[in-house]
Formats: sequence, C-alpha cells, structure tokens
Amino acid sequence: MKVLLINPPDIYAKKGSKHYPLGLGYLATTLNQLGEKCEILDLTTGNISLDKKVSDFNPDIIGVSVYSTTLLEVRSILNSLLPKYNGRLIAGGPHATLFPKETLSEGFNYVVKGEGEETLPELLKNLHNPKDIKGVAFKQKDIFIENPNRPKIKNLDEITYPDRTLFDLDAYKKNIVMGARGCSNNCNFCSNWQINGGGIRRRSPHNIFDELRYLSVNGGYKDLFIADDNFGVFRREKIELCDLIINSGINIDWAAQMRVDFVDKQLLEKMRAAGCSRIYFGVESGNQEILDNANKRTTVSQSKIAIKLAKDVGMVVKVGIIIGLPGTYKQNLDSLNFIKETLPEEVSVHHFVPFPGTEYWNNAEKYGIKITDKTDFSSLYYHTVPKNLNFDYISKAEIVKLFQLFNDELKSLGYVGPEEYSPGKKVVITPLTRDR
Repeated sequence: MKVLLINPPDIYAKKGSKHYPLGLGYLATTLNQLGEKCEILDLTTGNISLDKKVSDFNPDIIGVSVYSTTLLEVRSILNSLLPKYNGRLIAGGPHATLFPKETLSEGFNYVVKGEGEETLPELLKNLHNPKDIKGVAFKQKDIFIENPNRPKIKNLDEITYPDRTLFDLDAYKKNIVMGARGCSNNCNFCSNWQINGGGIRRRSPHNIFDELRYLSVNGGYKDLFIADDNFGVFRREKIELCDLIINSGINIDWAAQMRVDFVDKQLLEKMRAAGCSRIYFGVESGNQEILDNANKRTTVSQSKIAIKLAKDVGMVVKVGIIIGLPGTYKQNLDSLNFIKETLPEEVSVHHFVPFPGTEYWNNAEKYGIKITDKTDFSSLYYHTVPKNLNFDYISKAEIVKLFQLFNDELKSLGYVGPEEYSPGKKVVITPLTRDR
C-alpha cells in the first residue's frame, strides 16, 4: 500500500528556517519497515506542489498532520484533494488528537490520536473495520465513533529512529534527534500533557548515541539539535550519553534545551565537552508572579543562575520570552529588564496564545482571558495579536508597545534581527505581525 504523509505549510516559516517533521519520519520509517511504501511531502519547504506529488506518487492513503495553527492550510489541502482524490484521508497531530470529531468533519475518514507508530499500521490493515483499534476515531453511517485511547509506547528503544533519506535535508537548517517524549512539568500555557500524557518516556543513552553516531559517521550530519523538552531530566543518563560521545571520538556540534531548575555546572561542563555548544532556556518571564500564575515552577533567580553557568562553560545561550502571559503591563515589562541584565546571545519573543488543551484555554475566564470564538483556531498563532483574544489584565496596544520596546532597546544594546544575523552577533527574534 502506498502512503503519503503531508506536513502542511506554515505561512510564517521562511524556506529553510525550520527542522524537518521528525514525527512523520518515525511513522514513515515504521511503515516502510512493515512493507508499505511511504513517502513524506513537507509543504513548508515549497520544493514540490501538492498536486504534482499526488499525481506522481498516486498514494492509496494520505495522512495529514493537523495543528490548530495550520488549520487554514489543512483546509486548503483538503479543498484541493477532495474533488479528485479517491483514496482514504487520515488526520493525526495535536489538533486532531484534541478535537477528533471536529477534525473528521473537515473531510477526513479517520483520526489517529496520539502516537501513531502502532495505531497507523493497525489501521491500514483494518480500514473497513476499525471499531476495535485503540487510538482511532471515525464515522460510521454519519455516527461519530471514538475508540479508547491507545496506551503510550513505554519502551522507545523499540521504535526505529527515522530514515533521513525521507527528507530533502538541504531544505532545513537543523537536524534533530528526539531522546524523550513528554515533559516533567505541566505549564498552564502548554498542551504537552494533554497530548502526550503526563511524565516522560525516554530512550536509553546507548540508543540515542547509536543514532547520533550514525548521523555523524554515515550521514555527515554534524549540526544536531536534541529536541527533548528538558534535556536535564534523568541527569545520570545524560551524563552517560555525554561520556559515550566523548569516549567515541565522534565530532558533533549539537544543541539542547533545558528547564532552568535542572541546570548544574557539572552537567553543563559534561555537555560542553561532548560538543553541546548551544542551549535554550524557556525562561518565559522575568516576573515571579507571572511564572507562578503559569505554573512554571521555576524562579527568576534560577533563570539568572542558569544563563550565567551556561555562559561560563562556553555555551551560546538562547532564551524564550512570552509577552502577554497573565500579568500587568509593568509585570510583563520585567522580562525586558531581565534580558538587559542577563544578556543571552539570542532572545526569542513570542506573543502569548492560550492554545487548545492548555489550562489557559480550558479555564480562560479564571485567568482574565477572553476567547471570543473558540472555533476560530486559525487565529491562535503566536506571530500575531489574535483577533479573537482579549485580556482583562493588559491591552493589545500595550502588548504591541512591549514588542516595540524589546526591539528598540535590545537593538540599542547590539542585538540584531534574524535577517542580519552572522556568527558572533547577538540576535533578537520578535515575530509580531498583523492578524491573519
């Protein structure tokens, strides 16, 4: 059976600025190992059109990743496919997992909820009788049926890591590896727990190292991003992974992301010795009340210490800031003062959006968040001030002013925009645009 997996376009992503869709890589690799013929079409790259790929490959099944932020693009894909495509359409991804009934109503035949490495192969063998397949939603004679969720895959070492030949690697700036699934915290602005379940499931150090060594030695991929939500968790295992890299002699340059409350000097030194040159901290805010409200469970002091320790061992530090989290204009302004004090090499500033599945979405009114239209998912994008959002604690004009202040004051300190970046320069990314 021929299967085409599609990653929808992102209208805000510049060509070559993103990483490849690793989740689809896992699915395609699994299906190909089981004897199916699976290919990936990543529409974020613009390398090939949907119509041409479907015409050339002629798939029996098309699967589409559905995110709340790309729902308009998914609808465009369906509008192109439905009049002329006779195969089955399967949806997966975060939005489909959270809203299976609504996703089916867009024109899909099936929804695969959560992880697909076990569910999708079983569905392909039972397309005409999916009633006993865990993790699947579908319609039968216009009646919506949602089967029980499939248990999460416990041993991630059993899943073969993605075959990178499935991707046009020249179209991407980052080569990524995922060593774990899930997160150790349940922040109010994040839907990770609702989509992936609570807690963390991880691959063994030797299994992760095997992939890193393969990519370095056989693939020539030297610049890697280990995309775990919190690299610092299970510290002993990460020390073991770093020792495996160091003792092997392979030469890789890699980046990671960590919670600031998991940082310590010994771990950072070991990571740096193993080739980790860049680290990302999701600081989110320089105001403690905002952090507490968001259930971040970190302190401003911990963030300052983490940035200093990472700089001291020679890492390039990137921090993420969210403007508009529940808190006053003055409290949000503390984030700018925090950046001016700590001076990380890169700052990524995004507008707060209460994404579906988060605490801030589920109980918006409790936090002074007013979502005027919960069906207009496409407006919920952190590159905009969404038209269907209002806040009791801060005005949209104040949010725009904060973004302008970030741009002006940080650029006066020597930061540049991403379009002006070159090695050695500090960079600030504040992608605020008009409504879609």
